[in-house]
Amino acid sequence: QKEKLMKWQEQKKKEEQEALNRENEKVRTEAEIREKYPKEMEILESSFNKAKGYLEWKIITIPQGVYAGQVKKGTEICQGNGIFFWKNENFITIGQFENGVANGSGVIITKDHKLVYTGDIKNGQKDGNGKLVFEYDKDGNEAEYYDGTFKEDILEGYGLMHFKNGSEWL
Repeated sequence: QKEKLMKWQEQKKKEEQEALNRENEKVRTEAEIREKYPKEMEILESSFNKAKGYLEWKIITIPQGVYAGQVKKGTEICQGNGIFFWKNENFITIGQFENGVANGSGVIITKDHKLVYTGDIKNGQKDGNGKLVFEYDKDGNEAEYYDGTFKEDILEGYGLMHFKNGSEWL
C-alpha cells in the first residue's frame, strides 16, 4: 500500500513538472515571437484586441507552432483573423482562419520575408487568385513574381510570370 502511494506521488510529481515545463515553453515561445516579430504582433493586437461576440483574442501554443489572434470564445480553436508561426517550417501565415485552418484571404511569408504570397488561401494552401513574389531588388521592389491562379499550392491556370530581367510570360 505504501509502495503504491509512493509510486502515485512520484507519477503526480512528474505530471506536475511536465505541465510546468509545457507552460514555461509556452511563455518562452510567446516571448520569442513578440521579440522577433514586434511589428506583426503590434498590428495584430491593435486590430484584434477588441474582438466581440463569439471571438476573443489569444496567443496559443499547439504542436505545429504558435497562433496569435482571434479564437472561438472559451476554446483554443483559431477562428477569425490571426497569425500563425509554423514551428518546423520556415513560414508565417497571416490572415483569416476558420475552424483552426487558414481559409480566406491572407499572406504566407517565409520568416526571412524573402518569399511572399498574397491572395486566396484554402485549407492552409495557396488556392485561388494570388501573387507570389520570388525575389526583390535592392530597393525592395518586386523583381520576380507570379500573379495569377493557384490550386493546392501549385501555380495553375492563368497568370503572369514577371522575371527580373523585365521579360514576362502570360
